[in-house]
Parts: sequence; structure tokens; C-alpha cells
Amino acid sequence: MRATGIGSMPGTEPEPVARWIVDSFANDLVFVPELPGRGAPAAMIGRT
Repeated sequence: MRATGIGSMPGTEPEPVARWIVDSFANDLVFVPELPGRGAPAAMIGRT
């Protein structure tokens, strides 16, 4: 099964979040993490 996900994650560093996503879901989930701790440009609206 394939799925996608989007959502807020804690912290400010993208690498540990990406590693957790890959370790947890392998190739079954494409996930776009939001890191609000990085400030306004990292928010969903900041990427439009």
C-alpha cells in the first residue's frame, strides 16, 4: 500500500525528522514534514 502524509514535527533540524520517517514507514509513505520550530518560512503557508 502507498500513502502520503503531511504534518508538523518537533524540532528544527530536518535530517532527524527525515530519518525517523524513513525508519518508521520505509517506502510505504511519502511524507512532507513541517518544522514550525524553524520559523515562518518553514510553515505550510511560507512555502507557497
